[in-house]
Amino acid sequence: SLLFFVGTILFIVSDLILSQIYFREGTKRVMVIYNLATYYAAQILIGFSILYLTI
Repeated sequence: SLLFFVGTILFIVSDLILSQIYFREGTKRVMVIYNLATYYAAQILIGFSILYLTI
């Protein structure tokens, strides 16, 4: 479904941001905020896609 697809894309973006946080010098706090925002948005969308499949 579309929710699952968008959630997957956000999860990939979250992992890309996380790799920048771990392997780049001088990461900024805003990167951590973007990482958490995309991660939780991805989890919510994937969860809703599973919920709507069972209804």
